[in-house]
Amino acid sequence: MPKTPFFCGSAPVGALLRYICGVPDEIAGGDRAGFMKTQNPFYNSKRWRHLRGVILRRDGYMDQLELRNGNRVEAETVHHIFPIDKYPQYRWAPWNLIAVSRNTHELLHNRVTGELSALGLRLLEETARKQGIQTSTLTLVVGLPGSGKTTWVQRNLGGGLAYDLDHLAAAFRLSAPHKERHEAARRMANGMAKAFAQNARRYCGIVYIIRAAPSVEEVEEYEPDRIVICGDSYDITARKDYVRVDTDALCRRLEDIKAWASANKIQTVCVTGGHTVE
Repeated sequence: MPKTPFFCGSAPVGALLRYICGVPDEIAGGDRAGFMKTQNPFYNSKRWRHLRGVILRRDGYMDQLELRNGNRVEAETVHHIFPIDKYPQYRWAPWNLIAVSRNTHELLHNRVTGELSALGLRLLEETARKQGIQTSTLTLVVGLPGSGKTTWVQRNLGGGLAYDLDHLAAAFRLSAPHKERHEAARRMANGMAKAFAQNARRYCGIVYIIRAAPSVEEVEEYEPDRIVICGDSYDITARKDYVRVDTDALCRRLEDIKAWASANKIQTVCVTGGHTVE
C-alpha cells in the first residue's frame, strides 16, 4: 500500500520540520554520500536553502516521480535533474529541480559515486527535450603528430571524458604513446571509438576524441558537434622514439575533414599554442 503522509495544513509534518529546523535530510536519513554532499558550500548557502523550500512548496511536499505512478509519498529533498558539477549553469533553475523522497533520490543517483543512475539519465533526457537543451557535446580534435592535441584537451577537459587513439593503443601494449606502431593494438583502439562516443555522450555529456587525421567516413561515425584543428608544429621526427608517419597523407585528410565540416555546417576551430586562431 502506498505511503500516505500525515499532513499539517498543506505540508507533511516531516518535511515541514526539516525545512523549519534546517536539518539536512541526508543527515537525518543516515545517508553518508548525501551527508558528504552537504559539505559542499553550495548546499549550505542561504540562497540554496531558500530555493529548496520554494521547490518543496511548489511541488506540494510530494515526491513528483511517485505521483506519476499514482502514489502519494512525502518529498524530503530536492533533486538537481542536471547535476551541478556538470551543468553548473542550471543550478538555480527551478525547472531543473524536483521534489523527491529519499528513497527516490537513492534511485536517481549512485549514492557512492554520485553519478546519475539509468532512471536519473532518463529524467535528464526527458527534461532536456522539454527545455530544448542539447545534453552532450562531442569535440573531435585533429592535427599532425606533435601538434598539441592531447595538451589542448587536457587544458579544456574539465569534467569531460577523452578518447586518445595513441594512448589507448599504447595501453594495450603496456607501452608509451608513439613508441611503436602496433597495428593490432591500433585496430582494437580504433574499433572502440564509436562505442565510446555514444556511451560517453550519454553518461558524461562533454566528450573529446583525439585523432591525428581520421577518414571522413570515420568522422561521420563520430557525429561531432565541432572540430578543433591543432596547428602547433615542431620537428617531431627529431625524437628518436617517435614512429615515422606519412605527414603528406595526413595533411590531405585534414583538408578533407575541413571540407566535410564546411559542407555539413559543423563548427571548426583552429588552435595554436593552446589558443584559438581567429
